[in-house]
Order: sequence, then C-alpha cells, then structure tokens
Amino acid sequence: MCNKVMGGGSEGRAITLVEGGEETPNKPMYRKSEIKARVDRGEALVMFDGGVYDIEPYMTSHPGGKEVLTEFLGEDVSEAFRGLGAGYHEHSKVAMKQLGKMLIGYVEDGAPHHHAESAGREDQSVTFEVDREKGVVLQVWKLGSQYDKWVHTPDLGTDPLRFFDNPVLELFSKTRWWVIPLVWLPVAFAAISSAVVHSETSLLAALQFATLGAFLWTSIEYTLHRFVFHSVPTGPMAITMHFLMHGCHHKRPMDRLRLVFPPAAALPIVVTLGGLIRAALPHHVALCVTSGALVGYVCYDMGHYYLHYGKNHVGTYLGAMKTSHMAHHYKDHSVSFGITSPLWDHVFGTLPKPNAQSTVQT
Repeated sequence: MCNKVMGGGSEGRAITLVEGGEETPNKPMYRKSEIKARVDRGEALVMFDGGVYDIEPYMTSHPGGKEVLTEFLGEDVSEAFRGLGAGYHEHSKVAMKQLGKMLIGYVEDGAPHHHAESAGREDQSVTFEVDREKGVVLQVWKLGSQYDKWVHTPDLGTDPLRFFDNPVLELFSKTRWWVIPLVWLPVAFAAISSAVVHSETSLLAALQFATLGAFLWTSIEYTLHRFVFHSVPTGPMAITMHFLMHGCHHKRPMDRLRLVFPPAAALPIVVTLGGLIRAALPHHVALCVTSGALVGYVCYDMGHYYLHYGKNHVGTYLGAMKTSHMAHHYKDHSVSFGITSPLWDHVFGTLPKPNAQSTVQT
C-alpha cells in the first residue's frame, strides 16, 4: 500500500509515498500537458504506472537502441514495458530497478504508484561497498561470497568503470573495437599464407581447413563462456581474475571500452589453443585451422560489440542474436552463451526459456 500526502500547486505540488513503512522523499506532481511540453523542449520523459521518469541517462545505453525509446517520449510506457502488445517484450527486474532510479515525480491523476523508488534502492545485503571513485580491480576480492551477486547486478550507464588507480594501467585496460581486427587478422593471414607457400597445400584446401577452424572456434567460444567465464570464483585471486576476464562486462554491460578482449589478455589463450591445434594436426593443417579460428574469434568480438551497440533489426538473425544476448545480461545469465552462433545453445539446451525465472540479481 502507498499513502499519498499532497501539497498545493501544479508542477510544484509534492507527494510523499510510503512503501513498506518507509517514507520516500517528496517529489513533484506533473500534468500530462506539462510532461508533453518538457519533451517538446528536448527532455526525455516517460510515464510508467503513474510515475514520471527522466530517462536521458539511459538513452544511449538502452540495449534496444536509442531510436526505440525516442518514439515513447512523453507517453505512458506501462504496457510496452510489460510486453503487452504486438512487438513489445517484457522487461526484466533489472530494467525495473534501473527505471526506478530515474523517477522524478508523479502524474497528476495518474495510476497508483507502488514500486518505482523501492525498485531503485541499492541492495542492502551486500555489506562491503566498492568505491567507484577508486580502481575497482583491487577491491572486488573483498566482496568474498557476495561477489557473484554483486557482479551479476548490472550497472546502468556507458561510462567505463575505473579499473586501476594507476593511469597507465587504466589506459591499457581499455580497448577500442577496431584494435581487434587490426591485430589478429594479419596474424590469421600470415598463418594461412605460410601454409600455402611453404607446403603443397592448395589454396582451396587451405580455405577448407580454415573453415573447419572457424567452426571449431564456435565450440571454443561456447565452452569458455559457459564453463570458465561463468564459473563461480572463490578466493581473492580467482575473484580478481574472473572480474578482469568477464565479470567486469556483466557488471557494466554497456561499457564500450571493455566490450572486446584486449590483445594482451587474449594472447595467452591464443598461444595455448594454437599449441593444442599444432599438437593434434600436421603443421600446415594446423596453420590453416588456427587461421580460421582467429578469424572466428575476430567475428566473435566484432559480433559481440554489435550485439550491444548495433541497431536492433527485429525479425533478422542478428536481431534474434541481440535479443538472446540481452536476455543473458539482464534476465538469465545461465543461458545464451553463444555469441557468433546459437548452435551450441541449441545442442546443449541453453537457449532462453520463455517466462523462465530470472537469475540476474536485482
């Protein structure tokens, strides 16, 4: 139940909302005409369950793209947010929590408003608080058993997390998307060229072996993502390494400077996998397979960047992959491990399940 105490005035009219015995701060009341006028002046306001929200901070980080939100500015998004109606999907509890942080007031004569501010409150069960003004990498281990819940409570925003206090380390922890093809495609080209030039391997055979390598990459990608990156770490070193390798991405999914793998961090994985391939196959075949796997990896990282920042083309393959990956981040992180392809999710039954209970912490 919520009790409303209103003062006089229009936009200056305030409301006190009592939820669960706690009184929330006063917030103003707005007429719908006032909301429309503010939107016309360039503000990003929407209405939801009788509340008024300024979603400007979320416009650029919305997983479905800014364009999707633009058409709803000044409107009531209650039904669309719950997936009621053709073309809409039900949003997660994480999305509800993020929306709650953007509450600025209430609609005059609007629907009763029960949950917005309480949804936006910080989780009080995490006793150690990470100081975001300092480098977080050397703090996360202190979370201990609370780390898994903390890291799977996604942050709103696109600004990079501060990893290190040292500015040089901080600089090298960030990677632009174009660095990946710039570094790894020449290596892939050199490997397959060496196989063709220094052996009797034909170009056609080399390309066939490379295709096998690209297919092999999809299984490597799935295995690493599911069984390594989504293992639950214990101990300070394991927690710190997990955060560096993948946890940071789940904590702030729209941090565009940490969406792709830094080459320095990827190098040990590439060397290890390349060594295993060379141990299992003849040298010239191994070079071609490694080349294809590297191209597959580049497609993985570029595809991953697109899934977060590319336009959502509904009804297309990429649109379906984007929807599936957003479900992985914001609804259930125990599904949708494939980035390049959903093949292995099909094989092992880890596709998103309709109406499944969320495993993402709120």
